[in-house]
Amino acid sequence: MMDSINQKIILSKKLENIYRENNIQSLCAPLFSQIKLINYFSYNHFYDDGKIITICSNPGFLKHYYEGGLYVTANEIEELRKTHGLKKRLYGFITKEIALTDVLKTKNKNRLNIILGEQFNIEKRLYIIRRKKDYTVLVSIGTNQIEKTQKFIQFCLERLHVLNSFIDCFKEEGRKIVCALKKEMIVSPYKLEGKQENKKLQHYDFKTGNNFSLSPREYECLESMALGRSMKETAHLLNLSPRTIERHINNIKLKTGFYTRSQLVSFCQSFI
Repeated sequence: MMDSINQKIILSKKLENIYRENNIQSLCAPLFSQIKLINYFSYNHFYDDGKIITICSNPGFLKHYYEGGLYVTANEIEELRKTHGLKKRLYGFITKEIALTDVLKTKNKNRLNIILGEQFNIEKRLYIIRRKKDYTVLVSIGTNQIEKTQKFIQFCLERLHVLNSFIDCFKEEGRKIVCALKKEMIVSPYKLEGKQENKKLQHYDFKTGNNFSLSPREYECLESMALGRSMKETAHLLNLSPRTIERHINNIKLKTGFYTRSQLVSFCQSFI
């Protein structure tokens, strides 16, 4: 049975004017010139209350994306984030062969999303997901010039430092557009269901009598360390400064009584 498609969203005239007045293609030009096989870029904020901000290099695709009811929602992105999470390094691929969106109840709708992309010469898309306080940032990068999905995946991973650098640059360069879009935000009828789950670790050591709990942020830092990330990588992932990560790690050391990286990793691996 076909999954239900999201309600159609008609872009307002004010919103269309914002897209016309701002040459988004020129903002994306540095990426397209640096990595010539990339031909599509979109930057999205999916707020927990259903509001959406989208900046896209292909306005034709964007119009059909919303008016066809094929847009993703905060609930869907959160489901992807929870399902694939840190172990998948928050990367998702949407192609005929590999679509992490297949785990969602809206699988068939997302297949139509793939077909729409192909019609606009976006045959393969990479998603990068970053969770913020009350919204999720989703960046999509696409190509129609790499035939095999695995090659596209490898191609992106080898240039991940360039992609992440451009995302940070785009966030700054596109700040004015984001501010303009906030005044005319698209509102989806689908809000995030329930509150965010902040994982908090409570532990009692019978040998030492050490009883402690780690805050959700401390747990995230510990989990990231156990997965092999450096402080700098963890800071980038959690959108914090390296000094803040270092402070959290020092607090963890004081609470747990483990002071070496190997001890902390060994301790954490039994919980993730």
